[in-house]
Amino acid sequence: MKKFFKLILGFIIALIILIIAMVACTSFFASEVDKELKKGDEVSSVDSTQSTDDKKQATPKNFAFGDTLKVGDIQLTVSKAQNQSPDQYIDTKNNNVVVFDVTAVNTGTNSVFISSGEFNLYINDEKTEEYFGSEDTPISGDLNKGKTLKGKIFFDAPKGQNLELIYKPSFSWSDNEVVFKGNN
Repeated sequence: MKKFFKLILGFIIALIILIIAMVACTSFFASEVDKELKKGDEVSSVDSTQSTDDKKQATPKNFAFGDTLKVGDIQLTVSKAQNQSPDQYIDTKNNNVVVFDVTAVNTGTNSVFISSGEFNLYINDEKTEEYFGSEDTPISGDLNKGKTLKGKIFFDAPKGQNLELIYKPSFSWSDNEVVFKGNN
C-alpha cells in the first residue's frame, strides 16, 4: 500500500512539474512573439542622419508630404499634393482632384498588401471622398518581399486647402496610423 501511495505521489509531483514547465515555456514564447510583432509595426522616418536609438526615443507619427518613412516592413513615400482637373464625364463636388504619387517598398520577409483604401484625406477634420474617375489606376496590390509598388491615390477636394492624409495598414497587428500634412 505504501508503494502505491509513493507511486501516486511521484506521479502527481511529476505532473505538477510538467505543468509548471509548460506554462513557463508558453509565457516565454508568447512574450517573444509580442516583441517581434511590435518591432514589425514600428513607425519611423527614413533618415540616415539619425541613429537607431534616436529613432526609438522620439518617433513622430506626423509627417510632411514627400517624406519617406517606414511603417512596419513598408517603406512609404507620399508625394506632395497635386491638383488636376476631373474627367469631363465624372461629376465632382469640388471640380478638382487632389492626386498623390505613392511609392511603397517591402523591406520585410513576407508579402504585404497596399491599397488606396488604406488612405483617408481630411480637410478641417472632415473626410473627403476618394475619386474614381481617373484613367490612372489607384495603387493596389500584393507587394512581395524586396519589391516596389508605385501608384496614385485620388480625392475629390478643393484647391488651396490644409490637407491631412492618414494611412492605416489594413493587415497589421497594431493600430499604427501615420499622418501626412501639407497643402495643395
